[in-house]
Amino acid sequence: MLFAMTPRSLQLTLTLAAVGSLAFASVSARAADKPAPAPKQASLAVDPTGAPQFGTQVEAIKLTGLEEFAGKFVHAFYVSAREAAVDIVGSELKVRAVLLSPIRMEVPASGELQLPAVRVPRKNFMAFNYLLLAVTGAEPVQLYLKNADSSPIEDARVKNAQELEKRPESDFQTEKKLFISSFSLAKFKNTVSRKNLGGDLR
Repeated sequence: MLFAMTPRSLQLTLTLAAVGSLAFASVSARAADKPAPAPKQASLAVDPTGAPQFGTQVEAIKLTGLEEFAGKFVHAFYVSAREAAVDIVGSELKVRAVLLSPIRMEVPASGELQLPAVRVPRKNFMAFNYLLLAVTGAEPVQLYLKNADSSPIEDARVKNAQELEKRPESDFQTEKKLFISSFSLAKFKNTVSRKNLGGDLR
């Protein structure tokens, strides 16, 4: 059934259409004015120089079986390194860079330690790939690493290798050095026993 539109009803229809168009235009304009959400950025770390750098997120690490070191101190170094050749006393790491100030903890009688989650910055093209644990009998103010072949180590705490060489020999003395790769950390789901640690060098 068809209905004939009177001039009045036609005018009302056109008016409603116009109002609807204006409302749609107003909503569209407000949507256009609303800023788009910022894209998610990769997490950054900041090195001591203040330069932002991409970093590696390392979750909390549980260390077990360290009863033999009870009362001593473990210094956890997050380093970029490669494993040197095996000799009669075991393998050793050749450290290229210390990427984060070491975490120092006293070993309790239980022999268990929990290293907190950290973000390790990159140093140029060097990224975290080994956790090195240095054991000391006393608690030095600072502990630094030295390669067996005297090759230089970049350390985030000092400006250059020359500054590191000027430090007293006591700043490098350790009782043992143990290590594990980031690959093995992931394999053991960040729970590592003493038997899984390489090195065992004085």
